[in-house]
Amino acid sequence: LNGNVIYTNDKKFNIKDMEYYQKASKGNIVVSDPATDKDANSFLIHYAVPIYGDKKSIIGVLIANRNGMELSRIINDITYGKSGKALIINKEGTTIAHTNEELVMNCYNVIKNSEKDTGLKQLATINKRMING
Repeated sequence: LNGNVIYTNDKKFNIKDMEYYQKASKGNIVVSDPATDKDANSFLIHYAVPIYGDKKSIIGVLIANRNGMELSRIINDITYGKSGKALIINKEGTTIAHTNEELVMNCYNVIKNSEKDTGLKQLATINKRMING
């Protein structure tokens, strides 16, 4: 488990420092937040799962990538009431899917932004409740 990857397009990278790889190499199934992948020069969601050998030890990690805007495209047609739109935030409140893809690309976080813009306090409170279930 050295983190060396060969993608289907024959590009080679080392991802041993990537959180999704580290977690999968320890036995976890991982779906990352959408993020800019500097190596692949793309905005991606990473999927990673451990590969087990005969003796139930981890011998590798299987990685798949998907366009990071795919979640935004999925929720694009979801409406609430007359004008409400869907969004997806992660456990920190960062927008990972939105009809305005700029918010996703810029990792917009209404909770953090409410510290500077008091007009966002009510929305930040709603986001915190969403995170806490």
